[in-house]
This record gives sequence, structure tokens and C-alpha cells, in this order.
Amino acid sequence: MLDQSIESLLKKKADEVVFIELKEGKSIQIKDVTLEAGLPVPIMFKYVIDKVKGISESDIQLRSIMEAMAFIVGIDSEFPHKEIYLKFMNGVDPELHQSLYTLAMQAFEDEKYMDAAIYFKCAWEIDHNHIDTLFYYARACELAAEKSREDTPTVKLLEDEAFEVFSYIIEIQPDMALAYYHLGFHMVNRKSYRAAQGIWEKAVSLGIHDDAKEDILKNLTHLWSRIQYEEGYTLVLDGFPDEGLVKLLPLEEDNPEWWNLMFFIGLAYRQKEDYDEAIYYYKRTLNLNTGHVDTFNEIGLCYMSMKQFVSAQEYFEEALDWTLRIVNFYVT
Repeated sequence: MLDQSIESLLKKKADEVVFIELKEGKSIQIKDVTLEAGLPVPIMFKYVIDKVKGISESDIQLRSIMEAMAFIVGIDSEFPHKEIYLKFMNGVDPELHQSLYTLAMQAFEDEKYMDAAIYFKCAWEIDHNHIDTLFYYARACELAAEKSREDTPTVKLLEDEAFEVFSYIIEIQPDMALAYYHLGFHMVNRKSYRAAQGIWEKAVSLGIHDDAKEDILKNLTHLWSRIQYEEGYTLVLDGFPDEGLVKLLPLEEDNPEWWNLMFFIGLAYRQKEDYDEAIYYYKRTLNLNTGHVDTFNEIGLCYMSMKQFVSAQEYFEEALDWTLRIVNFYVT
């Protein structure tokens, strides 16, 4: 949570800040805190542009420095001058956490979710007792991921961070129903369906508001098949094909295009040495997910067990061919 992996993403916004160095003999002093000559002083680039457009420097200088310091602390927890920046900001503003929280909420409401996450992150550095700061930091990460949905690595970093933060929140404040609500969706995305069910049921038991409760109950209805699937494929992987099929087969009628389901039904039948039935479901898998290497291998194993070696070779070769295509795609 709040670690180096997310900061690698946040640092991409560092170009929104410019640094100046105070000239020799110049300093900025607020109460007992002094920014000495030679210290890099950050300013939000947007204010530099405003200055060029003729906005009075006296109206924006301190505000710009404060925002920029918060921005830098938010994107880089190991910034060399972090402590002096925090000390300076606290000297300027005795209500610093509230000011940063307000700034972050404004960015959040303006749908500038990455900026919001950065300011919430800095606010959390200042006050570890304000759980709402952490909650909205996670929400900002979630919503930034939604806006970045075409950028898979960015989405993963943001969603992983939100997941970790919501998980941490329910540890330190186990009665925060909304944290359970949002964490449940992350569990579904991670295919931990049984865990999602338990988390959502906990949210309802804590008295979550009606709109969220209605949403949870609707999702719990859809979740039943996912839970059956999770339990079914786990049984198959643990070597209990008959028990697994009891869970998986009832899902087939309502989910004819769920390739993962077809694959594990096929695997269960292969474990039972019912190779014709296994091949039937594996071929349905390939119709839904062309090029699934594991399925080609599985069909090859079925034909090997049936001593149909020519057919087995054909499918093993297909598996190799698709593997090479995938490797070449990522290499080139």
C-alpha cells in the first residue's frame, strides 16, 4: 500500500512541477521554518503559465509553492527534501491536512483523479488518523483506472493499489461498510468469488446505505454461478472430477459461451478417462477461445490416451504453433 509501484506511475506527472533555486543570500522564512538558498523550491507549472499571462505574482506565489510541495510529496515518498517541505507547509498552514483534503476533494469532483490521488496521498502522510483520506485515495485510484482502461499496465497498478488500500482500511476500521462494498468488486475482478460474497454480506450487515445495498444484492444473485464455478474447478484441480462436475455442469445451460467453464468440464472428463466427452468440451473451448494453448495440449493428451497418435501429434503441433505466435507477438 502507498508503495514504490504506484509511485512509478505517479512520477509521470512530475513535469507538472518546475523547480527554482533561491539566489545566494535569499531565503523564504515562515515562523521558524526557513527555505535556504540553494534549496529547490517547486512551483506548479500552471501558475508559471498564469504569470506569463499577467497574473500578479503576489497573488499566487505562496499558494503555488504549497500546492507544488504537496504534489511532490504525494508522488515521491522518498524525495530528499520531503521533511523540510512538510515542515514548511505545516508552518504556513496550521490546518494543513484539512487544506490538502479540500484540495484533493476539489480535484476528485473535477474528475482529475490522478491529481486527487496525489493530494490525498500527501494528506495521509500528514495525518494517519483520517481514514476518509485513505478511502478517497483508493476511490481516486479506482476511478483513474476506469479512465485509463485502454492502458493495461496503468489500470493494473491503480487497481492493485486500490485493492491493497481497501484491504488495509477494513483491518484498521472494520466497521467501514463502504470499504467492504468497493473491496467486493476487486475480489470479483480477481475471481475470488467466495471471498467477494463474504465481503459484500459483511457490508450489508454493517448497515450500508440503500443504493449500495441494492447493488450488492443484485450482484450477489449473479455471483452464485461464479462461486459454483470457483468451487467446481478447485475440486477438479484437486483431483475430484465427479464432485467438480456436480458444481460445473448445472452452469452450462445458462453460460454456453463461458470458455473457462467448458475447459474445466473437459478437464474433469479427462480425469475420469471419458476422453470423447472431454474432447467435445475442449473443442467447444477452442470455438470460444481460438488459440488457447492449454486446450490444444489437453486434446493431444486425450488422443494419446486413446492411442490415436497421429491426431495427438496434430494437436501438440498446434499448441507449439500458437505458443510461437504468442512469443513472437510480445517479442516484436
